[in-house]
Formats: sequence, structure tokens, C-alpha cells
Amino acid sequence: MIKAILFDVDDTLIKTFETKKEALKDIGRKFYGVELIDKDIRAHWGRPIRELLKSLYEDVDIEEAFERYVTERKNHPTTAYEDTLSTLRELVKDYLLGIITTKSKRYLKDDFDIAGIPEDLFFIIQTEEESKVHKPDPEVFTYVLDHLEKKGIKKSEVLYVGDTFSDYYAARDAGLQFYGIAERTIKKSEFEKKGARTIKDIAELLILLKK
Repeated sequence: MIKAILFDVDDTLIKTFETKKEALKDIGRKFYGVELIDKDIRAHWGRPIRELLKSLYEDVDIEEAFERYVTERKNHPTTAYEDTLSTLRELVKDYLLGIITTKSKRYLKDDFDIAGIPEDLFFIIQTEEESKVHKPDPEVFTYVLDHLEKKGIKKSEVLYVGDTFSDYYAARDAGLQFYGIAERTIKKSEFEKKGARTIKDIAELLILLKK
């Protein structure tokens, strides 16, 4: 029986790639003479922001690039998927909800404010600052699982929902259950080849968890 549901954020709860890729392209074009395409950004997507910037722009002042991203991303606000808020409000009635993301606290708060997602829906939020490692390393769940264990919840009773292979590998190797949201970052067929169960959106959880 599932007692806790943990969520990735980018491209799981909010529409991140489609908006933030434009900010990254604009920075490259304006400041670094780099013409990025979607494929360039997708290859490094999901890394902590400074690692992402370093991968995309290479030999630049990363803190300068970071501040430029802070400014530019405001011109490309991220919105929630249509079913996100209503589904979370239903799920929180029966499950503990949590967040595990490579976002910084600063970005998560900004994005949640814009998307209209209240932070108090979640019993715990793990951002870049609380993470000693990152997905696909299964140790990324240690911080949250320690808190759940204190509440008497076992790993087998925890579900993680994400949109990438890194999400799946981390959850699988940590002993958690997993659903991959297909056709956003990874195709349904590709998830299934790896042995991952899929959903089309988080609203589908309301049906599946009742079975």
C-alpha cells in the first residue's frame, strides 16, 4: 500500500523545459555567441543549474552566467500542467506528499509562486541545498526516507513520480515504486523497455492508486 508520494518538479508538475530552454538560448545568443538548439539543452537537462550552465557555455564565469539566468528566466515564466494543482489537492487527503528536485530553493519558490502551487501541500521539500548527491544516485532519497521512516513509512510504501530515466533509476535502485510521466521527456515505449510503469499525467494516479 502506498502511503507517501514523492514528486520530481521540472516537467512533472510544471512545464519547465518548454519555457526555460528559451531563456538558455537567449543567454547563449546575447552573451556568449552560442546558438543552442533543443537537442543541446536536452542532453544536459535535469542537472543542477550551475552544472547545466557550465555544460552549455563551457569556459565562462559560471556565477556571471547564473546571474544572467536569474534575470532572463523571469522573461519566460513557468506554468503548472493543467491537472497539477487539483490532483495534488486530492492526493494530499490520503497520502504524504513530498518533493525531490535539483532546483534551488530560490527557483522552486519562484516557480511555485508563478504556477500557483502552495508549498504547504508537501510534508517535505528537498532541493539542491539538501542534496549531497543527485539522480540517478539512489542516495538522493536518503534525506526524505529518513523522515518517512520516523513516521513509520517503509521504502516499499513510497512512490516516486518523475519524467526521466534518472528519476526511474534512482527510485528503482533505492527500492521505491515508480511511475514515469511519458511523452514529455521520455517516450512511453522507451520507459517500458527499461521496465518502468508509465502514466500520461499525474491525474491518472487518482485512478491507479484506488485499484
